[in-house]
Amino acid sequence: MLPKKVVQVCEAGIKGIYTSGVTNVAAGIHEYLISLGIECVTVGADNLPYKKIQRGYPSTAPFLIFSWPTILSFARNADLVHVHSITPLSIFTIWMLSIMKNRPKIVLTLHTDANAYLKIWGKKGLLTSCTIAITNCLTKYCCLHADRVLVPSEHFRLQLMKEIKLPENFWIMPWPAPIAMPNLPNVSREDLLNGGSVRLHPDSKILCYFGRVGSEKGIDDLLEIFCALDRDLNISLVLIGGGEIEKYQAMVPDELKDRVSFFGHRPREYAMALARHAYLAITCSKTETQGLTSFELMLVRLMLLAYSQTCFAEAIIRSAGGILLSSSKDSWIETIEFLAISPRAVSEMGKDAEKYVLQYYSPKVRYSALMKVYEDIISP
Repeated sequence: MLPKKVVQVCEAGIKGIYTSGVTNVAAGIHEYLISLGIECVTVGADNLPYKKIQRGYPSTAPFLIFSWPTILSFARNADLVHVHSITPLSIFTIWMLSIMKNRPKIVLTLHTDANAYLKIWGKKGLLTSCTIAITNCLTKYCCLHADRVLVPSEHFRLQLMKEIKLPENFWIMPWPAPIAMPNLPNVSREDLLNGGSVRLHPDSKILCYFGRVGSEKGIDDLLEIFCALDRDLNISLVLIGGGEIEKYQAMVPDELKDRVSFFGHRPREYAMALARHAYLAITCSKTETQGLTSFELMLVRLMLLAYSQTCFAEAIIRSAGGILLSSSKDSWIETIEFLAISPRAVSEMGKDAEKYVLQYYSPKVRYSALMKVYEDIISP
């Protein structure tokens, strides 16, 4: 039996301009539930009072005390509340629901590692250690008060179980978010070669990165690896995504500036259309728990190079649609140089990558799995 009314809690909301992987997932679930005739309300920055804008991103954290009547009014008659990520709003919501009589069922989706940025940027010391410990305690509290916990990958599930010390038999289910092929605009290879910050050589073999341009995404490693490649192989690098672009443009040596092109932020459909004309996809991120943008590159038939100790391990092992590499920079350099002279192997792995994403990440498969979760906890 499916729920009749579902309330989602997503701090950034789903209607505004503050889009991210989490808001896109919540918006997709919202639309799917409505299409099934299930009443769905998504609570967040779209409809909560007293939201505050922090660095262009809405946060309800400073004013949670004013938000509880709104949250309770939506949740009181719901069969199920689906909470997204560990945020002040989600922690507050789960605490409120936990003290309610006849509370609705709770599904908690942990999209990301709440401590990922601290692990990268935080200085080693007492303050960082205490912050991580507090976040782990809050995450554990939320998990223990939810009826089901969903995570994007088996890799993240194992990491989470270890870090927050959940019971071995605790029920956490990998649930990767759906990825659908959008209607791609008509974009040519010329747009990829000439549409970024520099004009690339027409015969370039293009490595494509799609995502935020920042240190937490391994861009420092990516540039270091690229700069060490054999220049006679005519390899170029394209980075599609917003972030610290000026910082990384300055890091590119003068002799390679005509081989590294920054596109800045582009709509998802346009970015995927551009990427179709690249040679292969690459990510050096060590913090990925979902990797949606990299899987979108696989969907346009690009093989993927990624670190082995990330969420990409399962997909690449299952699909043979890429290569997993260690933290050794030499292994990355040798692999890229070999692939640059192996176009047939690159093409075949790209086809395998596309096939896998179409099958495993299709909205039909992923939403059907989510509805099964809903049914399991709603049914008596």
